[in-house]
Amino acid sequence: MGKFRKQRLQPHNTQNENANDKITLTTTQFHDMITRVRINQMQQCGWDRKKIKQEPGINDSTITRWSNVGFNDLQCYVERPRTGRPEVPIAIEKSILKKRTNKTFTPRKVARQLGIHHQTVINILQDAEAKWRVMPKASKLTAEHIKARLKFCKDYQNNNLSWWDKILITYSKIFLLDCGHNQRYHGRWLLQGEEIEIWQVEKFSK
Repeated sequence: MGKFRKQRLQPHNTQNENANDKITLTTTQFHDMITRVRINQMQQCGWDRKKIKQEPGINDSTITRWSNVGFNDLQCYVERPRTGRPEVPIAIEKSILKKRTNKTFTPRKVARQLGIHHQTVINILQDAEAKWRVMPKASKLTAEHIKARLKFCKDYQNNNLSWWDKILITYSKIFLLDCGHNQRYHGRWLLQGEEIEIWQVEKFSK
């Protein structure tokens, strides 16, 4: 379970919550409350909807939602904290964290298997502080390559440094005919401290 989920599931102290408690508003909430009160005042003064919409920050949906609140209880103009989407069961969360190590893992594919939204899969990975890292490219070594490199090291390991100065190593541009390195797909969701594997490619172009 991620630390952000643990914080959300911590019990809140609701013993002293009643209608007479003071409500602390942010600057945005305060301006929103003033806008909602003004909508009711303009309607009581006989303004039509077209004229009310000319005021800054007011649209049709805002007028429809807050036009009939009235002035009996001013706390009705303050939006209460919303419950949000329900928490995903821990069994599904563990299953996603286990499947993330598969080479064919994608949030959409796992979401279809588990019957949830793909954004929920991403939220669980981010909640567990897993980060998407792209696999670095490296030459794909065959058994012949490994044997040849080992033989070369054994044959020339005792040579002087001046001998290595005579070796010229060159690089050239290679245009591969196989699939390219796509950062969107060639990556893994890794937790803190985990190492990413290398994406092996063919050394010689086809």
